[in-house]
Amino acid sequence: MNDLQASRFRQVSLARLRAWGAGAFVATASTNLRRHPGEGGNDGTPQRVRVLSAPTWQACVDPGLRRDDVGYAAADRPKRDVMPAQAGTHASFNGCDIGGTQTRHRKRNTSVHAVASAALAFAATLLGPHAATAQLKPEMAGVAAQEIEVHARPIASFARSGGAPLLHRRLAWRGGLVLTSTSPHFGGWSGLTLSRDGKHFVAVSDAGVWMTGALAYDDDSRPQGLSGVRIGGLRTLKGGPLTRMRDRDAEAITLAGGTLAKGTVYIAFEQADRIGVFPLDRNGIGRPTSYLKMPEEAARMRLDGIEALAVLAGGPRRGALVAFAENPLRGEKVHRGWIWLSGVPRGFTIPDLGGYSITDAASLPDGSVLLVERRFRWTEGLKIRLRLLDAVGIKPGGAATGEILLEATNANADIDNLEALAISEDEHGETVITLMSDDNFNRFLQRTMLLQFTLSDEPATEAAATDLPKARSAPSKP
Repeated sequence: MNDLQASRFRQVSLARLRAWGAGAFVATASTNLRRHPGEGGNDGTPQRVRVLSAPTWQACVDPGLRRDDVGYAAADRPKRDVMPAQAGTHASFNGCDIGGTQTRHRKRNTSVHAVASAALAFAATLLGPHAATAQLKPEMAGVAAQEIEVHARPIASFARSGGAPLLHRRLAWRGGLVLTSTSPHFGGWSGLTLSRDGKHFVAVSDAGVWMTGALAYDDDSRPQGLSGVRIGGLRTLKGGPLTRMRDRDAEAITLAGGTLAKGTVYIAFEQADRIGVFPLDRNGIGRPTSYLKMPEEAARMRLDGIEALAVLAGGPRRGALVAFAENPLRGEKVHRGWIWLSGVPRGFTIPDLGGYSITDAASLPDGSVLLVERRFRWTEGLKIRLRLLDAVGIKPGGAATGEILLEATNANADIDNLEALAISEDEHGETVITLMSDDNFNRFLQRTMLLQFTLSDEPATEAAATDLPKARSAPSKP
């Protein structure tokens, strides 16, 4: 078989293996969890189902609903109404009386829960980017600032052999890297910001770790590797560690002022939804100085919280912070965005095209905003898209529309779970788009990738790009 056939065969085989393994282990876990000793027969048939209220469930997975000293306002505290279907993937057993038999058969229950937890964790590993859970992340609370070594392997081509990802005529591939490290704290990168010249970076992970360093290029301006890499744990207002996993889920970062050598960044957190203001210098990210007022809709975000941040680089609202929720809120069919004016978040909408999730954002000099979007289906695999929103719709009450610049799948392009996006300029003044992937600390099936493209004012060469269908480039307003 040719390279394309071999690649697709490997993908299908892996998908079948993952589906089989996940199904088997989830079935085992579900059976064990249904069989409460003393409540069901030997065949595991449940005799009674107890439905927990939201506060009861939350108290089970987080006893006392205690607050760490992160210092956000009462309206921005972790929400009490997270239901099991949403909270369960980020929860752990704490001996709570979920079935009403806390003390009875404790020894056997402990064994059952241990087996079920192990099975579910293994199943999540098999399921890939969307199913990887916080349970699989290493403990990151209080990670001390330290230097680590990161190895880089060049990616020869964005398109797979015989594949044809859709690139707008303005977009051209520059190069990419697969990044690895022996550090257990390396991975999960969900937010990225670059210096204006693209030679220095700061990133955050959804495990609550920051990373800084330098990005080197070869003579052809292709990314070559990382150097001077430092990592450390994000902190509370008082400088202590973020001890709870749900408080460490950093999803986006953008420069608020100054430079990466000495400045300020905004960092957005999901689950315990908040946006913090953090100082940044050559030693890394310090403890937050304050938190922003959150939108009223934050109470409805659940696990679809703020996933993308950008500071507008131009236009009439230059310098304003914009943020985007990962998915449409419950009962809605459009994405939500917010712009902070005079410290107050004001809403606008973005059309939902094809059920993609927004994973990060960055602003261009004219005030337009670039989004990276992701979609995963078992029937089609992973899809990644870049969408450019016109500046005119990014305003209070606006409807931001635009055009699609890139659409790729893991069948036709060398991609992974791309969650981080940054914009910079090269030595020729060309706009460079950098994407980075979140490997979910699942190094067996996923990779940390760094991909770069050039966005030209004029169309790229025919050999490097292809026009996208017009209907997909100009979505209508909702």
